[in-house]
Amino acid sequence: MANGRPTPPGESDLCDVCNTIDFKRYLFHKMSRNLSLGMWKRIVQTPSCPFCRLVVIALRENSNQTLIHPNDRISLNNFESWELGIEMSPHDRLKSDAYSNMLDLRSRAKECQDVAHRFVVSVEEYPIQAYLQYLVPCQLPKEERQFFGRVLDRETVDVRLLRSWLRRCKKWHEKTCEEDGIAGQRLPDKLRLIDVKEMAIVKAPDAKWLRYLTLSYVWGTEEMERESGMKPVVTNRADIRTRDGKEFTPLPERLPNTIEDAIWLTLALGFRYLWIDGLCIIQDDPPEEKKRHLDKMDAVYNCSALTIAAASGRHADSGIPGISTRRKAQHCEVIKGLRIATMAPSFSELEGSKSLIWNTRGWTFQEKILAKRLLLFTESQVYYKCSEAIWTEEVIMETGRLSKNGKSMLLKMVVPQLNVDDQWNYLGMFPDYAMAVREYTQRTLTKPDDTLIAIKGVFSTLQPDSGEFYFGLPSAYFLQALLWYPEPGSHHVRTNHELPSWTWASWQ
Repeated sequence: MANGRPTPPGESDLCDVCNTIDFKRYLFHKMSRNLSLGMWKRIVQTPSCPFCRLVVIALRENSNQTLIHPNDRISLNNFESWELGIEMSPHDRLKSDAYSNMLDLRSRAKECQDVAHRFVVSVEEYPIQAYLQYLVPCQLPKEERQFFGRVLDRETVDVRLLRSWLRRCKKWHEKTCEEDGIAGQRLPDKLRLIDVKEMAIVKAPDAKWLRYLTLSYVWGTEEMERESGMKPVVTNRADIRTRDGKEFTPLPERLPNTIEDAIWLTLALGFRYLWIDGLCIIQDDPPEEKKRHLDKMDAVYNCSALTIAAASGRHADSGIPGISTRRKAQHCEVIKGLRIATMAPSFSELEGSKSLIWNTRGWTFQEKILAKRLLLFTESQVYYKCSEAIWTEEVIMETGRLSKNGKSMLLKMVVPQLNVDDQWNYLGMFPDYAMAVREYTQRTLTKPDDTLIAIKGVFSTLQPDSGEFYFGLPSAYFLQALLWYPEPGSHHVRTNHELPSWTWASWQ
């Protein structure tokens, strides 16, 4: 207490360095220069300061802390939040910023009276940095909360927010995110789906016009049996039942947690049908019949209204964070009356990150690429991705959409030297093919024989431009595709298909 008045929360404990920072001003105004926070050892040795605590947590979570030495100097700056929210997926064509969310975000930012900023903590002379953001009170008007942070519930995901994402996508993106890709033309007839209201597997009379969800997850059979003693729950021929002359197979009473959670979420989002590979494909069908279904899995994911990706689970019984399992805590501190919090990695940072086991499995690659809409569940938060936007739980980043023509025109005005329409057209689909093979070959498959099957859906999407594929190489770019080379330590793998040594598919 000073002069008989109580000291504002979070101010009395600030160290001498942090106490000089005008945090409230820098929520809306750019810093003129980097502010020095001192050496790393000073910050680590000042745990009584709430802002120093945040800096330590943020940098340790976003870097290999062994790279930060005691005498390294740490600096603080800030940038407009919308700029730091720009996402450019490597699988959305390497054309220009017109194919990212940059112009949509900038257009929305110009409508804001005061533009929100985030704090950026950096290790000087090293490419190590982390972000901190203000958690804005939800009572404030919507326009005053744009681009600031949201408070996350560690126990439960905000289903109302997830539903709002779907509504916004439908309203703002119109039919763009509804259109089925090329793979959608190959959707199996009478697709089996889980009726989550009846808790039974049924045959959909016309799945193409039926709105259903799909689940993308890691089976992790051996690890699941070792950790929980549970074996995979699958559908075999002997399990099939009928009711009133129609196929109606009740689900087993005990299901792995991830599947239970996906069923609950499907209902909570207002949908009735869900597709899960182990339950909706008869596992003991003759090889030819089973292969027919596996060959069309790309169409199943491409035609679904939404794909639920359980990205953090090591196996099918791990559960989905925010539904049946707790999430990582959102680290926040009260700094001069403001709630400031650390931030999780961006969607782009997670896109190919091995920190998600889901990103290391071969089958989940095409499930991610071909999903029209994706809800990515991680230990920290949920990410939403469609063909026009990427939104996250922790940031109020939702915006409308400029038309694609508007984006192109605006980009040409900003960067006139870029030919937005055809800068990369002469390369055709080869860059997409090369990127897909590069990421896919860094993943693992339980059965080497599945190497070409598990990416067939992606190749089918590229086929109109790339021609037929021969052992994983496109005929239209066959000579270029032969220029691949194995990484050091790779070796030739023999499979039942006896793949030739000149294809990347025969190497691991």
